[in-house]
Amino acid sequence: MLKAKLELLTLDLQRAQQSLSEAQNIAEKYGLEVLASRISSEQVELQEQLSKWEDFKKSDAIIAERMDLARIDKQLIRMLRKRLYLEKIIF
Repeated sequence: MLKAKLELLTLDLQRAQQSLSEAQNIAEKYGLEVLASRISSEQVELQEQLSKWEDFKKSDAIIAERMDLARIDKQLIRMLRKRLYLEKIIF
């Protein structure tokens, strides 16, 4: 999912959709239902926001606007929390 969000920042909308589809397939292949559900929600959200992303592409929007819409900060925070949790368990 992070890869797809980074692709959104570069306004590569088609590649972002492909990355989400690939992530969905991998999650389903390994029985990761919660992750598959989250990815599915991201796909729906991207479809709903597609016109906004297209507008960003046409207007050459600043990176801060794109980061807000992509919610990169929330994704990174989620990843850091998981890492901290796993470090506590392992060490």
